[in-house]
Amino acid sequence: MQINKIAIIGASGFLGSYLFSALSKNFKVIGTYYSRPSKDLYHLEVRDEKQVRQFFEKFHPDLVVVAGGMTRPDECELNKELAHDVNVKGIKSILKYCGCKLIYFSTDYVFDGEKGFYSEEETPNPINYYGRTKLWAEEIVLDNRDNNVVIRVAGLYGYNERNNEFLNSLNSSPLYKAMDLFSSTLLINGVEKYLPFFIKERGIYHLTSGSALSRYDFTSIAVRILGVPIKVIGKQAKEIYHIAKRPQNSSLISVRHKLKVCKEREGLHIVKNA
Repeated sequence: MQINKIAIIGASGFLGSYLFSALSKNFKVIGTYYSRPSKDLYHLEVRDEKQVRQFFEKFHPDLVVVAGGMTRPDECELNKELAHDVNVKGIKSILKYCGCKLIYFSTDYVFDGEKGFYSEEETPNPINYYGRTKLWAEEIVLDNRDNNVVIRVAGLYGYNERNNEFLNSLNSSPLYKAMDLFSSTLLINGVEKYLPFFIKERGIYHLTSGSALSRYDFTSIAVRILGVPIKVIGKQAKEIYHIAKRPQNSSLISVRHKLKVCKEREGLHIVKNA
């Protein structure tokens, strides 16, 4: 399919802002924000169907990438109605008016974490409200158009000049990280690298390192490679998280592609040299 104009919903977030900068080199990119204003982005409240309709009537993109939403599990647990309005109803409105292929970024939190190394063929079973809203949104995306794509990612990290959320998260000491929660990771560069592949595909894909590292282990490796002078202290998840349940091992693998996603140490050296 011919892609000239891309709309990124959530272009002020960590992933969305990286894609906005990277894709702008080769495409006409229109980005939106909700709570973090930027002079080159358009404000969009996805809960307002009229705003959504007007946005797409104005820009008519060839591809929509949804990288935004309510992504903090505790906030979703405490504000279920709001989380549903943003993550579920918002997607319905976008799909109603976009009129083109849509790529939706989802999460490893659609799984319960009881076994780990989940492939695209396994049945989701979210254990918190955030995960449920993402699963509902996935189903809506795939039911809406047969060439839409859902990409499940996890543990995003990298250097991002527009929103340096990952490196900024390593600024305080000590950092308390769970030793008993395991997941995969993804260097954000990989999303840009393989987006042309996903543009031609359809259905659900997992895009991660395929590893299963604890939050504590990954952060410890990161500060060592990046030379960040902070102390990382391991704790049990129950000592850190008190509201939304987290899956114990939500690591992801893919049986649908053979794309090379760099492992953590390689990726962190790329971040160091950025």
